[in-house]
Amino acid sequence: AIYEIGVEDTGLLTGLSEHDMVESIETLHQMALKLGATITVLRERQVDGEKKVAEVLVRKFNLSFLILFQLKWRLREGRGEAIYEIGVEDTGLLTGLSEHDMVESIETLHQMALKLGATITVLRERQVDGEKKVAEVLVRKVPDDASNIELRVAVMGSGDAGKSTLLGVLTQGALDNGRGRARLNMFRHLHEIRSGRTSSISHEVLGFDARGGVVNYSEAVTAEEICENSTKLVTFLDLAGHRKYLRTTVAGLSGYSPHHVLLVVSAAADLAGHRKYLRTTVAGLSGYSPHHVLLVVSAAA
Repeated sequence: AIYEIGVEDTGLLTGLSEHDMVESIETLHQMALKLGATITVLRERQVDGEKKVAEVLVRKFNLSFLILFQLKWRLREGRGEAIYEIGVEDTGLLTGLSEHDMVESIETLHQMALKLGATITVLRERQVDGEKKVAEVLVRKVPDDASNIELRVAVMGSGDAGKSTLLGVLTQGALDNGRGRARLNMFRHLHEIRSGRTSSISHEVLGFDARGGVVNYSEAVTAEEICENSTKLVTFLDLAGHRKYLRTTVAGLSGYSPHHVLLVVSAAADLAGHRKYLRTTVAGLSGYSPHHVLLVVSAAA
């Protein structure tokens, strides 16, 4: 609805003083708030000396439309994923919801997700303040032109930081035997196996199903099978850490343009070597910058 303040019913522009105009707009604003509406001053015009007339738009959005719009925007920003914390204030305070309200809130989010072709998964629930609960809910939407959500993660770090061992454990689903068995799955050349150092760019995949469960080689035989059973697929790029293969590392970063970088630092190594490695690598990136850099401290010597 559009309100014309300072205008008679006959259309005569009588105008209001500055003080009366501010009070009139504030009164309209308070009335709109009670209806869950907003107001916007479209234009003001000076009439009869110091008096004014104003044209004000009052608009009431449907709550479902606002939630749907916000969810769509968050899914786009999160590359197909968004996490909602239900029962948590914007300040981070865990106020919680009753069992009935929690069920209704999750169902509302589920219906909103369905309209966008997305799914929801309750990741975890927690009891707070007696019988109240808070919940963390994952909303995931696979792009219409793809079979799953894809992320590229480059794994970096200086030599002997434990990069290949870490990826071997994650993708194979089995711990290392203490003698480097996990990293053997990441090596592509005989000299890499003999030296224990990555010299090329190797790829490995890790999947997650619709409920957030891990899909790796402990359950699948081939990479194709992992892709078929995953709604989210993480492709790891295992990059060389030795200075001798720095050009290969830079080529991997600039050529594959990973979304994120996983930086592995050995807890037993001198940090000076890691700083030198990073300075040299970053200097060769020619302006490329990943979205996020995640630091992992490994126990590898």
